[in-house]
Amino acid sequence: MSAISLDRLAGSVAPSVCGQQRAKKGLLLMMLGGVAKGSKSSVVARGTIHVCLHGEPETAKSRLLQWAALVLPHSVYVSGATSSAAGLTAAIIKDDSGQNSVAGGALVQASGGICCIDNFEAMAKRDQAAIREVMDQQSITLSKAGLHAKLGAPTSVLVAYTVSEVKEGQASFGRKRNFSQQEAGLSGHLLSGFDLVLAMPQSGEEVPDEDIARHILGMASGSKQAPPDLSLSDFQRYIRIARAIEPTLSPEAQQRLTNCYTELRRDFGCGANPRHLESLIRLSEAVARGCFSEEVQVPHVSEAFELLHCSLQAAACVQRLEGQGTPGTAAGSQGRYNNNNNNNSQGRSAANPKRQRCGGA
Repeated sequence: MSAISLDRLAGSVAPSVCGQQRAKKGLLLMMLGGVAKGSKSSVVARGTIHVCLHGEPETAKSRLLQWAALVLPHSVYVSGATSSAAGLTAAIIKDDSGQNSVAGGALVQASGGICCIDNFEAMAKRDQAAIREVMDQQSITLSKAGLHAKLGAPTSVLVAYTVSEVKEGQASFGRKRNFSQQEAGLSGHLLSGFDLVLAMPQSGEEVPDEDIARHILGMASGSKQAPPDLSLSDFQRYIRIARAIEPTLSPEAQQRLTNCYTELRRDFGCGANPRHLESLIRLSEAVARGCFSEEVQVPHVSEAFELLHCSLQAAACVQRLEGQGTPGTAAGSQGRYNNNNNNNSQGRSAANPKRQRCGGA
């Protein structure tokens, strides 16, 4: 099987969903994953990629999650409306002999795959915070009922968060990205664990309404649609081959990564930190895997950087603050980013039209 472009690969993600190309590309990179680093004598840097999809209702978030859970082996789909912290992580149960034992939750069961959590906004804040250890440490530590256990959970986390309440006089999420922090309800600590925070545009903003209608009617009538570049079985085989590759960073890619991190710090201030450089490395490795490349090259880093830059813009809008933005938060740095844009964004946008579209559909 020969390598194909990342855009064509993304076109084979959830073909029943019309549009949402940025979210599909984010899911693709999450499935490809980065390269775990470290040894038994040192801290292991995770290779899993975590993604948060957020937007108003009816933007196909649930369908994307269900498709992701279907494609990658060991993946699990759960709903936040019927899940608790114990159900996601681990719980103490009594076995047939009356002894206490540890039962792994959805995050443990999805080891090596994706734990897809839909309706994340329906979960209590305490239950939401329970996934943070898995996202960082790839493990779950449990101390209950006289038992102490540590369960491995090398799981990618995919979350769908619906923003449904828009204040009076404020444009809907699909029309404007600067919606109220309180409407999102995701803490900065939790958001910082995601490699990508991707906004889901409303219908008609990314793809014309007529094309969406033809797509849905074609599926409903059973008429022939333009087939994706890869069938489901071929896509699964492609991902399996790509995940076996462990690309290394070329010297040129390392220099490009340094320049990209410097630009993130300049654009977002304290809203960008070394954690985002690690995310950029993982995303670049995922792009290289998708290209069947044994080495991460400059174009791979540039592709990953565009997606991460858009993600940071979205995260700065979503993050809930205790009052006004502070210098150490994404929302605080967003204010400086907007001010800086007045002076230099036109030049960067002209040089890179793709960046200009990040804030919209």
